Amino acid sequence: MSARAPGGKPTRARVPELTVVIPTKDRPVVLPRALGSVLEQVHDVEVIVIDDGSSPENAAAIAAICAEDHRIRLIRNETAQGAPHGRNRGLAEARGRFWATLDDDDVWLPGKWVAQRAVLEGLGFPDDVVVVMGITEAGRTVPADLSPTVRAPERPEGLAALMRAVPPAAFLNTYVVPTAMMRAAGGYDDRLVWGEHTDVLIRLAARARFAGAAGAGVMVDRGHADGGGRVGRDWTRKVAGVGLLLSKHAEAFAREPALRATYRHVLGVSQLRAGDRWGATGTFLRVAAVGPGAARRARALAHFVLAVIGGRSLWRRVARMNGAPAEVVS
Repeated sequence: MSARAPGGKPTRARVPELTVVIPTKDRPVVLPRALGSVLEQVHDVEVIVIDDGSSPENAAAIAAICAEDHRIRLIRNETAQGAPHGRNRGLAEARGRFWATLDDDDVWLPGKWVAQRAVLEGLGFPDDVVVVMGITEAGRTVPADLSPTVRAPERPEGLAALMRAVPPAAFLNTYVVPTAMMRAAGGYDDRLVWGEHTDVLIRLAARARFAGAAGAGVMVDRGHADGGGRVGRDWTRKVAGVGLLLSKHAEAFAREPALRATYRHVLGVSQLRAGDRWGATGTFLRVAAVGPGAARRARALAHFVLAVIGGRSLWRRVARMNGAPAEVVS
């Protein structure tokens, strides 16, 4: 896209340093907080808001919010397509040298971009480095495993090493990626509504080095009462997401049997919480039979027995047991 200078000669449109994409739907109440958390700390930025089929009333409110700052670009889907599709649409439109994303109900913590840009600058702004940070969670203390352990740029070998260095829960909305690399990796899988960030992490690992900036960069809000809800609490979609991750990256998981058993256990707990008792018992039994790891097999067997013999109240209690480690939350 080009503009015309006063003398009539074409000039190249300004390339912002950073593009941040924020998908949203029917949440004009929480959107300004997310927008402000980016715009207040990054001057050279374009924020692309994808309105994913909001109602006419909410769409008008979102449009009014986006009109308040020239750095915001609004793109509207007339019908809902899902957040991964929205991020892909934003990626196609992105003009920034670097790419980031944010959910409309979360916020960037002060200093996030400054810390990540300092890492990039210190490395000479390479075209193959992804910079990550930790997260905090509104209203509660977050376990230490929600922070990356990676510091200097490295390319971990294997899924287990990758997820130790960059836990998917820490990757969630903290990553800054060269835009060209994000496009080369293929963006987001539209089929995934749960686990799309983990899928991106796995695919980026084939071409990227990861570096960490100290501290937390994002505050995740799982408890707001705006009526929209979070995908992480939609257990049916989580079942589909975990299953697709295991299938899509089957070869990589096969090389990491302990990690595969963890994800399968998460699948069983999610099936139970979604109300699929027999699907859950089958998954638990499979984990208990093939493991590996005595503790994992014992926990899966306990979940299997309790799910088989218990009534609904006991199934819910089983589902709340620690079968879904934080490192696979996405």
